[in-house]
Amino acid sequence: MNRNLVLLIFILAFLFRLFLLPFGNHHDLLVNAEWGQTLFVEGADSFYQKKDWIYGSPTQFPLINLIYSYNFQFFGKCVVLFNFINEFLSEHNFFPTLFSHWFRFNSWFSWTYFDESPFMNGYLVVMKLIPLVFDLLTMLLVLFLAKKLKLRSRLLIPLLLGVAFMPFVWYESVLWGQYDQFSSFLAILSLFAVFLCKNKQFAFVLSSFLFSISFQIKPTVLFVFPLFLVFYFHLRPKVLTIIFALIVNLMFLFFTTLPFLGEKGFLEFFIQTIIPTVFNNNRYGLVGRAFNFWSLFAHFGVSSLDFYILGIKAFYIASLFLVAFVVLSIYLFLKNRNLIGALISLYLLSGGFYMFFIGVLDRYFYLPLIVLLIVALFNGKVFLSWLASSLIFSFNLFYSWGYPFLTIGEAWENFFLVRVGSFLSIFVFIFTSVYFLFIFCYSEKV
Repeated sequence: MNRNLVLLIFILAFLFRLFLLPFGNHHDLLVNAEWGQTLFVEGADSFYQKKDWIYGSPTQFPLINLIYSYNFQFFGKCVVLFNFINEFLSEHNFFPTLFSHWFRFNSWFSWTYFDESPFMNGYLVVMKLIPLVFDLLTMLLVLFLAKKLKLRSRLLIPLLLGVAFMPFVWYESVLWGQYDQFSSFLAILSLFAVFLCKNKQFAFVLSSFLFSISFQIKPTVLFVFPLFLVFYFHLRPKVLTIIFALIVNLMFLFFTTLPFLGEKGFLEFFIQTIIPTVFNNNRYGLVGRAFNFWSLFAHFGVSSLDFYILGIKAFYIASLFLVAFVVLSIYLFLKNRNLIGALISLYLLSGGFYMFFIGVLDRYFYLPLIVLLIVALFNGKVFLSWLASSLIFSFNLFYSWGYPFLTIGEAWENFFLVRVGSFLSIFVFIFTSVYFLFIFCYSEKV
C-alpha cells in the first residue's frame, strides 16, 4: 500500500469537501438548523411542544437535536474567533492584501444571512462539518479493516477513491448536510465490535451502545435490529452483561433526554412525546423519491393507504418483503458466522428494506452501499456491483433534488426515467443478492 498515495487521497477528499461546503443548502438542512438554533436560544423545556416553526416541527430524538444545538454554539465560537482575527489584522496592518480577502470571507460567514432564511451562512456550513468528518472516518475505517485483517486487496485504493469522490457520498454530507454518514458509521462500528473485540462480554456492551446511538441519530437503522439481535446471540452474553448494557443504554438515553423533560417524568415524556414524534403514524407516502420497487408502479405523492397490487394493500406486501429479507439475512449469517457473513447479511437486509419497503427516502441506501464497499475488500467480484449501484444511487439523488436544487415536481414528472432508474437499481441489488446466495450455498469459503 502506497502511504503517500493514501495520504494524498485523504487530503484531496478533505479539500474537495471544503470547497463544496458553501453550496447546496437543502431545505432539510434549514429544518435541522432551525431546531439547533431554537434549542440553543429558547431552551429545551418546551422544545417539542413549540408550534410556530418556520420550516418544520421536530421529528427526531433529543440526542440529534442536542448535536444541532452544539453546532450553533460552535458557530458562535467561530464568529468570536474570526472577529478577533479581524481586529488583530486591522490593528497591526498585517498582510493588507490577505486581510481584504479574510474580511470578505468573515463578513460572508459571520454576518450574512443565507438567502431569505434566518440563518447565517457560517452556521449552515458548520452544520455540515460532522457529516464531512464521518466521510473521512469511513475512509479510515476501510483502511483500519484492511490493516487489521491483513487484506492485500488491489481494490483498496479504488474503494478509498469511491468513498472520497463518489457523488452520493459527498452529496449527502456537504451538499445535503444529512447525518446518515454518522449513523451508518456507528452501525458498522457496532458490527465490527461484535467480531473484532476479543472479550465477548465487552463486545456486547460496546456494540449495543454504538447501535443505540446510531438509532438515536437516524431511527431507520431499527429495521436491521433483528439481525443485530442474532449477532448479539452469537456473543452469548451473560445475564449480568445484558443487564449492565441495558443500564448503560438507558442512562445515556435518560441524560440526553433530561434537558427536555420540563415537569414531566422521563417515562411519561418518552411515551407521550418522543415516540409519537419520531414514529409519526401520519406518514403514509408510498414513494419517497427512491429508485425502488414502488417507484415502478406509483408517482411520488401517492398514499400507501390507497394503493393495491392484485387486491393486496401495499403495506402488507411491503411487510412480507421485509420479513422475507429478515429471515434470509439471518439464514445467511447462520450459514457463515463470521465478519464477512455478517456484512453480507447486513447488506441484504438494509438493501432489501430500501428496495421493497414503502415510504423509503432516497438517502436510506447509503448504509447498504457502504457495507457493500467493505465486502468488496474481501471479495473483489462485487466491486462492479458496488460501482453500478453507486452510480445509479448518485443519479437518484441528483435527479430527485437537482443541483442547484430543482423543483421536486419538475424532476419526478418524467415517470419513464424514474422507472428506468428503479428497474436498474432493483436489478443490480437482486443480481448481487443472488450471487451472495450462490456462494453461501455452494461454496465452502466466501
